Amino acid sequence: MADINTTNWTYDDFLAFALLYAANADIDIANKEKMLIIEKVGREKYALASQSFNKCNDYERLQLILSLKQRFYPNEEDKEKVIRNVKEMFLADGKFEHIEKNLLLSLRRFM
Repeated sequence: MADINTTNWTYDDFLAFALLYAANADIDIANKEKMLIIEKVGREKYALASQSFNKCNDYERLQLILSLKQRFYPNEEDKEKVIRNVKEMFLADGKFEHIEKNLLLSLRRFM
């Protein structure tokens, strides 16, 4: 896996990374999606998440999100909070693509 140190990550760092993963589901991070992430976590967290995100391939991104379960979404309530944010990301560009629907279903299973 890419060398990304998550030791000092806050929930907002995790959320920014997870939302970038969601926004990239259709291989195009729309400006509306980028702005939604910035609105949720701030420009600095977005920039840091982007740096980490760009160091990873798709598999590594998912593995990183899953590896942080105990810290950031250890129970069903926290998992649903992440899922709600991901779904909001999918709807940010006004389309809910088939690939986004499939990714949402997969995340529910994996998380």
